[in-house]
Amino acid sequence: GFDSLTAVELRNRLNGVTGLRLPATLVFDYPNPSELAVFLQEKLLPEIGAHSETDPGEAKLRKALATVPLSRFREAGLMEVLMQLAGVQDDALVNEKGEDAEDIDALDAESLIRLALDSETE
Repeated sequence: GFDSLTAVELRNRLNGVTGLRLPATLVFDYPNPSELAVFLQEKLLPEIGAHSETDPGEAKLRKALATVPLSRFREAGLMEVLMQLAGVQDDALVNEKGEDAEDIDALDAESLIRLALDSETE
């Protein structure tokens, strides 16, 4: 359990880390770590909560796609389409020095999909 002094100390640390202005009663308003985590996620990343509420299958799809190596997307002929969805220029796919291609190759599937979804909202 938390006493009021410890509750305020935790709130102050969370304020510092998150940049949010949280109430002094935070740990009493959200009495278990799961509830507090959900609250902080909604405050810090509201777009994630919005996506999961509108499409419950999206999290499952994202998780499945994150397990697919980028080479499989490339082999299936999907890499260029994903790059276009992400708003990445075609000339960035093949660079004489290979710099941009290495950056894209370093992305895992989840990062690539997030990049594509972020570009759709712009």
